[in-house]
Amino acid sequence: MNNNHSVTKTKIVRMFFKLIYSLFTKRKLIGEENLPTSGGCILVVNHMSLADAPLLLTLIRHPKLSGFVAKKYQNNAFFRSILNWAASDAGGIIWVNRGNADRKALFKALKAVKSE
Repeated sequence: MNNNHSVTKTKIVRMFFKLIYSLFTKRKLIGEENLPTSGGCILVVNHMSLADAPLLLTLIRHPKLSGFVAKKYQNNAFFRSILNWAASDAGGIIWVNRGNADRKALFKALKAVKSE
């Protein structure tokens, strides 16, 4: 994995969404002191729209941010290609089978946290 390349991709995506959100919203992260400054962690959120995940990307400043994404988006070539380009090298995407106890996704998440 080329870390310089992956960080660049993450920065590009982060800067793009920061620009979009700064034009239309005010953003404030509350509780940032509770996030670890090193190592891995699992951040669980209950989001309301597709805009929430990119919003988190603009607020959380971790160089290897992975994301859980519903498997239903894996079948959409547009979403899959954008997400894979933007995140797979930086931290990765963990496809989740929503509505079920997806043990595979959980074990992938634990493995990602331990590898940090």
